[in-house]
Amino acid sequence: MLSKLEKLEFADGTSNNMTSLSKGFLIFVLPESVLRKVLNEMDLVVILELSLSSKKSESIIHSCSIPVEMISFEWHQVSVFRNHYEKCDIKFDLIDCGQTENRFIGGCRFADWKAEDSGVISCYPHCRSALFNHLNTIFSVGKLFYTIDKWPVFQKPHELPRNAFSLTIPKVSNPELVEDTIGTILDYFDVEDTLDLEYNLPRLSEKVLQVKNLKLESVLNIPLADFLHHSNFKKLQITKHDYKSDEIRDGIFKWLGNGSKYLRLEYRRTDSDLYQFLRGISSEKNNILRFQKFSKRRSVSVGYNGSYLEFTLKKEKNYEKKKKTRFPLFRLPALPLREIFSAMNPAETLEISLLSQKAKLSIKSLNIRLKSIVLNTDQLKLTDETDERREIAIDDFLNRHELKRKMYRSQMIGESQFFTFVKLQEDFTKTMCCVPMNSAEHLLAFNHFLSLYKVGTVQFNISDPPDRIFTNFQLITNLDISGRLTRLPREVFNVPLINITTRGNIPFADFLRLNCSSIKLWNHRLTNGEVRSWIRHWKEHMTNIQLLSLEDNNYNLDIVLRGFTISLWQTRNEANREAYRLSCSGEIWEIQRDADGKKASVGLMGEFLELRVWKD
Repeated sequence: MLSKLEKLEFADGTSNNMTSLSKGFLIFVLPESVLRKVLNEMDLVVILELSLSSKKSESIIHSCSIPVEMISFEWHQVSVFRNHYEKCDIKFDLIDCGQTENRFIGGCRFADWKAEDSGVISCYPHCRSALFNHLNTIFSVGKLFYTIDKWPVFQKPHELPRNAFSLTIPKVSNPELVEDTIGTILDYFDVEDTLDLEYNLPRLSEKVLQVKNLKLESVLNIPLADFLHHSNFKKLQITKHDYKSDEIRDGIFKWLGNGSKYLRLEYRRTDSDLYQFLRGISSEKNNILRFQKFSKRRSVSVGYNGSYLEFTLKKEKNYEKKKKTRFPLFRLPALPLREIFSAMNPAETLEISLLSQKAKLSIKSLNIRLKSIVLNTDQLKLTDETDERREIAIDDFLNRHELKRKMYRSQMIGESQFFTFVKLQEDFTKTMCCVPMNSAEHLLAFNHFLSLYKVGTVQFNISDPPDRIFTNFQLITNLDISGRLTRLPREVFNVPLINITTRGNIPFADFLRLNCSSIKLWNHRLTNGEVRSWIRHWKEHMTNIQLLSLEDNNYNLDIVLRGFTISLWQTRNEANREAYRLSCSGEIWEIQRDADGKKASVGLMGEFLELRVWKD
């Protein structure tokens, strides 16, 4: 099959030279700067066609330096990408020759040529490298990717360009044929970034030590320390070579001193103790067999899944600035931005708030409302304002051993790591779940959410919680406490509405410090004298209390109100008076505050003794 240009030339009865080309196709008479712009707008497969018109056209196209990001070479396929993240611009499958019309590239015969974005070329084995070299000549190539996956390629690597961004040598059907050739191939290519070898590495040459990412199946009598002594590797994986535990341990010390960031090693001894690998290193362990090693500039985490040891090295954030996360959402004005976040699931807002400190502060400034946060000993549950089914649960009772065997995303809240995943509920609704690696760390998540949202109600059932969970309580409007407390922290004194349902050992003096508009106590069994002292406190001080409800403990109003100037309760609003009287049992008395003259009723309302301030 002939190209369009060849058909044009044969129609003119001329030979394949620049004179005939200039008669039929005048693009090459353009000035070089204009020609370069024209060629950059063309499909690469069309430029390839033009380059085959003549030696001079090939030379002119080469001088224009048309950029392509990468060319990938395999035995059965050649692919050219102008932009790696878009479509493949040229993709030719290479198959055996047939009895068809022939084309020639670099003196090599090709057949079955199709001038399309993806075509099929038939050629003899030695012609593969000719096509690859031609593409590498006419274009300005950024990266060359090689996959040496067929025996004939092992015989003739010298026909390919030396400079390789990535070199992969997978297992072939007869690996014994190529074992002796591996060293020759590795000596020939200059690999810049990635070397992936599924054979035994025969020796550790200088060229191998220059790559950035090295993945090996196994090695022949090469100590682990020889790999880790060099600082060029950013990532090292050895998948099928079982080093002894002492050798791994010695290697870790060398690895800590070089610039490598990731190490993965085979380790299949079921009776091993993971902690022995870091013996002598200051470390901290937790529930999922992970270590944290903190030196002056680095932290190291180590994980073991039963087959592989994985080591990850990270710079301390005090020494390495985090790359700024660009998030154009925050460029919106405050009003539409608030509407967007108000419609989001709390789990989505969590994801965005953890991008950076700036993202967290931006979300916090929007005053996004959250209906409630429930904090229990082993669970944290958030409920959205818009839909009670849209929630994010942070559970501690889930099986961490199951989490270790599966791959879950992890998020950092402060300095603590959480597994995150989606759980299907019984009603087929999906819930975003977070499980802290340390069972006590869901309290950190509680503080994070409390500082992020404008929360309506906070409920917690924790006895004697640490002081840090009360840090942001001044921002909430409704607090329900069902855990046993030995004291009330000052952060809750001014919460507008507070309900305490479980009797603890809270000193009565702490109750008098409450300056809430609504206070409700269950099960506390205050004495008549204590109730009288609380009412006297309201009468003699300008407190914010508008409603004080105390669960009835057989209170005697005669004793409670002894010493006060009282009268039968009256209110100018007759509807209020009648509705309230129907709910009360017995007489309702009225007392007046000294400082501002405000009046309050005192009576038994169902199961509660109630002091209520009336505006009229």
